[in-house]
Amino acid sequence: MKLSRKQLFISMFTLFFIVSFFRVDAGKNSKKNESITSTSGKFRVTLPNGFVAPKPDSQYIRTDFGETMFYAYLMDSKKSSCMVGYYDYSTDSLKGKDISAVIDTTQMRIIQNMGGTLTRKYKLMRDGLPTRTSYFTTTSRGDTTSYWRFELVFANPRVYQFGFTCTNKKMLEATDTKNFFNSFKVLK
Repeated sequence: MKLSRKQLFISMFTLFFIVSFFRVDAGKNSKKNESITSTSGKFRVTLPNGFVAPKPDSQYIRTDFGETMFYAYLMDSKKSSCMVGYYDYSTDSLKGKDISAVIDTTQMRIIQNMGGTLTRKYKLMRDGLPTRTSYFTTTSRGDTTSYWRFELVFANPRVYQFGFTCTNKKMLEATDTKNFFNSFKVLK
């Protein structure tokens, strides 16, 4: 599925991240990975090696459960990209809803909006919070395959999204990538 740049921007920002619109040049390999600690977002994460923590960007988005403000940290290097973001569903929009179904729907909507093909998905608990991890592929720039690992953490009513993408599938399983995902913590 070919997406125009505008469609790609809207899809990614709606429930995911945009790889080519914002470019934050990653520095050369450093000995200490940078971290993002967001007091307003109430999270902390250590970035993969070479990524530099940007200032967050924000935009209103429409979700299956209403309109909300999406805050995202978008980072891009020559070989890969990553994102950390969050938004809040309104409490009223979740009344009477099965939270497991809400997060499952959100997970599949992200993959659908990206024109992705799901390869694996997992239901997990992260620090007592329902979490969904998905691996999928997309095709862009003609016939370039991108490999994605994406995680959703639901801290009612907040949804955290963080992901990593690259064109080399092996990078998804690299120690540095795993450390990025394992480092994510919701702060109280």
